[in-house]
Amino acid sequence: MSSSSLSTAWAEWETLRRLRETPELTAAIAEAKESDLALQKKLRKEYPDELVRMALTLAACRKKAVEKFPEADQLWFDRTGMEQATHSAIAEHKAKRFQGTVWDLCSGIGTDAAALSRTCKVIGVDLNPANSLRAAWNAEVWGTSPQFVTADVLTLPLSDDLVHLDPDRRQSGGKRGVKIEDYVPGPEFLAGLMQTQRGGGIKLSPASNFGGKFDGAEIELCSWKGECKEATVWFGELAGEFPYRATVLPANATLAGDPLEHLGEVTALGGYLYDPDPAVVRAGLVDLLAESDRSVNAIAGRTYTATASVRADSPSSAASYRRPSQKSARRRCAVS
Repeated sequence: MSSSSLSTAWAEWETLRRLRETPELTAAIAEAKESDLALQKKLRKEYPDELVRMALTLAACRKKAVEKFPEADQLWFDRTGMEQATHSAIAEHKAKRFQGTVWDLCSGIGTDAAALSRTCKVIGVDLNPANSLRAAWNAEVWGTSPQFVTADVLTLPLSDDLVHLDPDRRQSGGKRGVKIEDYVPGPEFLAGLMQTQRGGGIKLSPASNFGGKFDGAEIELCSWKGECKEATVWFGELAGEFPYRATVLPANATLAGDPLEHLGEVTALGGYLYDPDPAVVRAGLVDLLAESDRSVNAIAGRTYTATASVRADSPSSAASYRRPSQKSARRRCAVS
């Protein structure tokens, strides 16, 4: 981080600290009935501009974050941190693999660190001091006590402990990066981490180009209520037996295997269309799912749809079923 960027980050830290000491401002925004423009004009007569901007951003993030966090109205966010934060249910699911001391690198607003600290000793590390402050306050809300430090993970000396890493996926201008090459830290750091640490998990976008980039690792795709939310690269002692895993939450159903070792039986369209959960699709495990259910077969020419003559009630699928007409047989049925 350049000296100017570091100065900006510490200025953000100071504004954040002042905002917490001004609860009447956040309360006024939460109770406001005016339009956004009228509210801003009113508040700027009483409070500094930078404080009003941060308070309005916080209020907007808290509203948007309710789906991820039941306690969203008490948590501390900025826009990037809120959007990139791990869903609380997925953070809890991942934390089950860890034990002992864990370094949570690029800890952001502290979601993963808080989940990990319920059973582990956790040191959260972030380059932005304002993020470390938010994470510490959020840990208080969640009733956890990880340690947070402000440091550059690229130069941080790590002991031989487990690690969790959530690279920054925002490109300049705020656009979300999909390619791992656009992440910060990038592929070279990720590869080095997998060589030097005895085990850990690296969080990726489920849309990222992870295929063929992490030899010897297990890549787990996690979905929440029918939407694929995250890919995690498990390496070292935390990696499972198979290269790919699909986990469906909140059903807690999981399926693991090697996509290259399975080829489902291809049949004509049956009485039901079977649309597997997106985590199963992204993990390339549709054929394994078909084999596991036995009543389910692949459709010739399909990309990720299967068929069955009877209803298949696999817990590994957030699927909708219906008896198709000829018209509906030519299109995917909608995922529920």
